[in-house]
Amino acid sequence: MDATYKFTKFFQERASGEDVAKRVNDFVAALNTDGAAGYRYIDGAETGGGIVTFGEDVLLVKDSASTYTYQALPLRFDVVSPSTIDVHAELLQQMKTQGAAGFVFVKILAAGLEQGDGRASEFATLYRKDNGSNATYDYTSAPFPKTSTEYESLGNAQGANGFRYWASPLMANQGQKLYFIKDASSDAKYAVRALVDPRSEIGGDDDAVKAQFRDQGAQGYRVQLGFSFEEDRGRFSVLYVKDTTQAAVFEYESLSPPGTIFVTQELADQANAQARNGLRYLREPGSPIYFSARQCTGPLCLTPTESELTFRN
Repeated sequence: MDATYKFTKFFQERASGEDVAKRVNDFVAALNTDGAAGYRYIDGAETGGGIVTFGEDVLLVKDSASTYTYQALPLRFDVVSPSTIDVHAELLQQMKTQGAAGFVFVKILAAGLEQGDGRASEFATLYRKDNGSNATYDYTSAPFPKTSTEYESLGNAQGANGFRYWASPLMANQGQKLYFIKDASSDAKYAVRALVDPRSEIGGDDDAVKAQFRDQGAQGYRVQLGFSFEEDRGRFSVLYVKDTTQAAVFEYESLSPPGTIFVTQELADQANAQARNGLRYLREPGSPIYFSARQCTGPLCLTPTESELTFRN
């Protein structure tokens, strides 16, 4: 199925005396309207998140015959004594419970559900369900790696068990972990590579990066993200992921950003123009990359969700 991209804006100010959760509920209701039309959330730039306001500019894609249901759940943390609540443990358990019901984690929203007693607060955790699938999901987490070598070892160990990188939300005063997802209905296994970004070396340029993309794509590796790990001494790596049960081939096209570096209608227009050429949006608004996949089935063939492409929420 061809991909169709859509840009939407949501913004709401909470009226005096109005339930804090209304902003989240109304946002989820808007997503469910799009989900019923077959649109899947892939990227969002929050334009206001606090006690009074919440807004987000959203990019969605329709690339299957499925429809989607969205749901937001509370995630508690203690703003005064953060160590009293292990937020990562609570999030992982919530992910597992939701995964057993067929929901995948999307992101943590900036909007709080309630302010509590001045200590414990609740933020909204967004989930999505593919209504055309009976798949269930499992999740696991691991400490954030300090080097690209550690990431490769971790990603390949998880991938051998069918888990692939999914998200890395940063919790206030509790640091960051990597979260991995497994589709219980799939036999897929994954391998990852962390290669030096050619631009981190003398003489390296954008053309060298594109050549690396082409070489890895021909070997079945899809671009995931670029990152400089804490102990890699400023060296950037390009991370790749491969479904080892397939002989997929990926090709890439890099374009200039259509205006600003943020999610906009112009980005959706550019993505739709590329979709008509058989390409799918990969990442990112500031430096758009598009890809095509051959001999490929499953999630790596589709436009990924923002959380899969970044080491942050």
